[in-house]
Amino acid sequence: MNFTADAFNFGAYTCVLKTVSSGSNRYLAGRSVLDDLVDITVPESTGHYCATSAAGNSKAYGRATCDPSKLSDCNDCLSYARNFLEDVCEYSIGGHVVVGESVCSMQFDAAPISQCAA
Repeated sequence: MNFTADAFNFGAYTCVLKTVSSGSNRYLAGRSVLDDLVDITVPESTGHYCATSAAGNSKAYGRATCDPSKLSDCNDCLSYARNFLEDVCEYSIGGHVVVGESVCSMQFDAAPISQCAA
């Protein structure tokens, strides 16, 4: 199945209430990790991918999931999730969105994400 924005609704989303100013290192790190998560290929063996990004002395952590059995191109779904998080959680230090019925998801935070621990 190919991903189209009309085909999927957001299953759920949350934004961290703590916010930062646009252009700050924490803001830039958060946006960078979201971009990194779109540019990856989610391994079929685990179904998820983790990334870390830094700007100055600030780090952001991210996790993307995708179910390749439901999509032929995970990157389209992840791009949609990133755009949603950038719009809805614009100045938050973190957020999480699930697209459709767990078709794909994306999460970013200023703290390490437990599912990404080695």
